[in-house]
Parts: sequence; C-alpha cells; structure tokens
Amino acid sequence: MSEEEKELIRSIENAEEETNREEGLKTTKKVESKKEKSLKISTSKPIIRVSIKAELDAQFHFEVKVNLQPLIFPLPPKISIKPLDTLTYIITYTPNLIKLSFKTPPLVSVNNLDTSLFTISEINRPQKLVFISPSTLTVSSLDDKIYLQLVDKSLTKNKQIVFIQNNAGEPEKLEEQITFLNNFSQLSKSLIRANGTTIIVYDENKAGIDESLAYLAVEIAKIRGYDFNPYVISSSELSLTKLYNVGTTAGIYVIKEDLCKTEEVRTILRDSLNGIMGYKYSTIIMPECLYKEFQIIIGGKPKKIVFENLSKEEISTLAYLASGLQMRLGTYDALANVNSSFEEILSNAMEWLEHHKSKDVHNKGEESELHRGLKAVAIKHLVEVEKIDEDKILVEEDIRGVKPDIYVKEFGLVIDAKTSYGVLPSDEIYDVQKKYSSLGKIWVVMRSIAVLLDMKGIIGRLKEAKKQGINVDVMIPIMDNTKGSMLMRVEDFISEGKKWYRQNSILH
Repeated sequence: MSEEEKELIRSIENAEEETNREEGLKTTKKVESKKEKSLKISTSKPIIRVSIKAELDAQFHFEVKVNLQPLIFPLPPKISIKPLDTLTYIITYTPNLIKLSFKTPPLVSVNNLDTSLFTISEINRPQKLVFISPSTLTVSSLDDKIYLQLVDKSLTKNKQIVFIQNNAGEPEKLEEQITFLNNFSQLSKSLIRANGTTIIVYDENKAGIDESLAYLAVEIAKIRGYDFNPYVISSSELSLTKLYNVGTTAGIYVIKEDLCKTEEVRTILRDSLNGIMGYKYSTIIMPECLYKEFQIIIGGKPKKIVFENLSKEEISTLAYLASGLQMRLGTYDALANVNSSFEEILSNAMEWLEHHKSKDVHNKGEESELHRGLKAVAIKHLVEVEKIDEDKILVEEDIRGVKPDIYVKEFGLVIDAKTSYGVLPSDEIYDVQKKYSSLGKIWVVMRSIAVLLDMKGIIGRLKEAKKQGINVDVMIPIMDNTKGSMLMRVEDFISEGKKWYRQNSILH
C-alpha cells in the first residue's frame, strides 16, 4: 500500500471520528483495499444517511448521497364547540361605593304632636336629596267650630300627575286605600240605591253635622235623578207647612236639634211621620233625641233608617276631597262648604277655554254647564299638563261611528265626561267602556263627590275592565297651586285624601 492510500484511509477515519464526536453517532466502518469503502452514520432518530465511495487507484473520486426523511408533526387537536348557555355564566360587578351626604335636617318645634306617621321627603334630582320644610301648624284651643290653619306644601305642591303613557290604574290598590273612610262607605252604600223615604239619624252633640248630611243627601238625590234644595226646620225658622210635609211630600228635610224641646213641634211631627210609608223619594235628617221619642210611631215604615257614625276627621277629609283638594276645614259642617271650591275648578277651566275657542265645541244635543266644565278641565289638562298640540285634540268628532267628548288619535285616548245626574257613576263607567273600548285607552272624567258616594261600585267596574284587558281610568278634577285646574287619577286622588286624614287625626 502506498503512502497516498494510507493517508486517504487516515483522512476517512478522522472524518468518521469527528462526525461521531459532533453528532453522538454510532459508527460502523469497514475499509478494504481496492474495494468499495462505505461509511454508515446512524442516530437514535435516523434522519440523514451519508455514503462515501472511494476508488483507491491513481485518481480519487468522492460521492456523497444524502437521503432526506420527511418531518412528521402531530395533527392539531379537534375542538368541538356547542351552543353556550349564557345563563350559566355569572358576570359580577363590584361597584365603587359612594358615600351619601345629607344636609342637616330642619329643626322642628312640636308640642304634644306625634309625628311618627309622617315621612315628608322629596327627591328633585337623582344626584341630590332635598327635604321639604316641616309643616307649619297654628293651633288654638279646640272646639267644634275651630278652623284648622294648616299649611302643608306636600299636599298641594307635589301632587302626582298622570300622563297618557302611564299604565292603567290599580283597582285593588284603590280598594285597600279607601278603608280609612269605612264609616262613610257604609253610609253611602246604604243611601246610594235607596227608594221611598229614608231617615238619617244624627248625633245632636256633633254641632253642624246635620248640614254635612244635608249636602250628602242632595248629592245622592242628584244621582237618583232628583234635584232638591233641603228644607231646614228649626225653632228660629219654624214653618208649620214644612212640618206637615215631613214624611208626606218628596224632598230633603233637615230637623234641627233644638226642636227636641218644643212641644208644639213634637205634636205636628207625630202626625206627619205616620205618612212616611209611601214611595215618594224623600230624606229626613233628624236628631237622635227626636228619633227616640218617635221610634214607635216610625217603626218600620221608612224604606231605610240609617244611623250616622262619622268622625270629624272623616267629614274633614271628605270635604277636602269633594272640593278638589282645596277645603281644609276641621269641623262637622265642613261638607256644607265645598260647592264654591268645586265650582272654582270648573270656572278656571272655562276661563282658560275662552282663549282656545277652537276647542270649545258644544254637544249637538242638550249639554249642561257642568258637562261643559268637566270637558274644559280635560282639554286644559291635555294642553297644559300633557303638553299635547291643540291640533291633535279632537272635540265632539265622529271616530269610527262613535262620538266621544274628546279624542287624541296620537295616543289612542278617549275622554268622556260624566255628570252622574240620574245615573249611578259605576253604571256610567260601564256604558263608556262598552261604547269606546275599541278605540283604545279610556279616561272617564267625573265629579269627586259622585265618585266618593259610589266608590264600591266603581272599584267593581274597574276590576272587571282590567280582567277584560280594557284600559280605563277614572279622572277627578282638582285645583293645583301652580297649574290651576287639572285632572288626577282616582288612585292618586284617594292617596292625597289619606295623607290629609292622617294629619287631621293627629290634631284631634
């Protein structure tokens, strides 16, 4: 072997050793003279194979073959996505707590007054709480004729306003609210459907209560279809003709308590009361002292005998409500003074209507001044409170074959005024509901005292309408300090009366 050959072999071996050191490979070698020499390189993961071929002769040739093996990567995982139930995820949020700071409450000086029933507060803006100043009370020595001088802004300044977009009323809530007038409710229930002669017995120790009972008797007579002025019979204005008519002629008779001591009067009454068994509509309001004397003569002749059990607080509250939330009089005769206050509401609306003559449309049939006044309050409320364009308010126009008093097409609102003369208020609500329910929401505008006298029947009608899905609200004319005459939903109206009753109860 020549030196060149030996040198070549050493070069191959050195290359082999170098490869083994760098790659950590296991090597197998075999070299033979003048034969093909092969060098194999393997790893635990064979990727490349190198073959070297050498011809050992005078000239040397090298041939390197590289076999490339494909790289194999694992497949990506399969992910199955189903619809997510987002209800099972709870997203929590922890708000930053903001400490509320309040103004120092006003100082109140009260003598022997339990204010636990009062919570007077007003929120003008969401960001700030503002408290109303306490009521100012001026109270002197109390007797049956004292006038309560109470200024309470919470009863007049912040009356709730009903907007057209509001939902229908809640008759169940109304039924719960009216319980504070239970004695009156029992009295009105006995009188509202009475026929023939009715005797109302009053406690003569309640100075002036006979006058309030006379007012109620007049209003009930209107609902029954009679228009009477009461005959007042007293020792100072003694009229024998009036005494003879008691029990025999239709009308309303108020016998004053001072007649209990007059012998001549007792003799005449004894004879006239024998005629009370007829069917003529009449109401006799007499003191308990006379009733006890003539109880045997009266017997069971009248159609009804009713004993009043009204407190001063109830009568004061009824006067406050009947006057449209104006009359604040804490006496037994308070109801006898409400007519002028209610008339003021109607007059205020009619004066306003003088400047909006396009809406002063008469009913082609006979229309009373009371009906026109109720309509005027409703129109004024729509324009001034609801902010509805006058052009969108239709008055006495045919709508799909019917003619409501007022119709607002934009809101599908029907407004019909009812005077409750000769018709029960609850029956009027049923008639309006049946006639206009296809047009949309219904407002029935009614006199406050008529609603109070037939409250049980009205609640029943409203419950039935709600069951049938008919949206009916009873709206009451009231007087507001800033807006003047306007309407209030009956639920809110009674709520205002309840506030007054509670304040009045504390003072008495």
